[in-house]
Amino acid sequence: MIKIASGFYQNKLLGLSNGQGMMLVFDQKSGKPIGLLQDEGFLTDVRTAVAGAICAKYLAPKNIEAIGIVGTGVQARMQLEYLKNVTGCQNVIVWGRSKSALNQYKNTWAIPALLLKQPWRWIK
Repeated sequence: MIKIASGFYQNKLLGLSNGQGMMLVFDQKSGKPIGLLQDEGFLTDVRTAVAGAICAKYLAPKNIEAIGIVGTGVQARMQLEYLKNVTGCQNVIVWGRSKSALNQYKNTWAIPALLLKQPWRWIK
C-alpha cells in the first residue's frame, strides 16, 4: 500500500478540503495494483486522531480536568471525538482563529467548551 497525501491550504476558498489523499493497494504476491482508495484524507484524519487517543490512554494522567484543543478544523473535531472515548473528561478548552468557527465547534459537542481568545494563557 502506498499513501499519497497533499495539503492545499487555499482550497477552502474553493469550497474544497485542504487535504487530499489516496492509497494505492497492491496484491501481496504479485505486486499488481488491485485497488485505489480515494478517501480525500479521511483515513489520514482517523489515523491521526486514533494515535492521539492511544497516547492519551496510556500516557495521560488518570484524572483530566479539561482537554485542550488548538483549532476548530477537521483534526480538532476528530481529536475530541476519539479522546472523549478514552478519557472520562467532560470539559474542553478550545482556541480558534474565527469566532464563528469556535461557536460552531462548541455547538457540535454536548460537553462544556471554554472558547479562548488567547490560548497561551492556558498552555502550561
